[in-house]
Amino acid sequence: MLPADEPEAHRCLLQLQVTARSTLGALTLHTGGLLLDDGWLRVFGGGPAGLGRVNRFPATFDPGRHPGTGLVLAHDVLGGVFALNGHDPAAPAPLAR
Repeated sequence: MLPADEPEAHRCLLQLQVTARSTLGALTLHTGGLLLDDGWLRVFGGGPAGLGRVNRFPATFDPGRHPGTGLVLAHDVLGGVFALNGHDPAAPAPLAR
C-alpha cells in the first residue's frame, strides 16, 4: 500500500463524486494506491501519482468534467490499462501512460 496525500486524496474523491464508503472511494481517500503481485500491477489511489494525475483531473472541482472513454484505475508493467467505462463506451480505450 502506498501512502496517501491527504489534500490530493480529498480533491480526487470530490472530482470522482463517489462516497468514501465505496471501494473506489476508500482506495482514493485512504491510500496512494496499491502495488500488487510484486509491483506487476499498480492500482491508483489518492497519491501524487494517482487517479488525479493519470486521469488529468482539473486543479479545482469541475462538475461538468467526466472521463469520456473511461476512468483509468490501474496499469500493469506490460502496458495494460484497466479502466471503468465512461460516458461513451463505444469510444476508443484510454491510452496507456
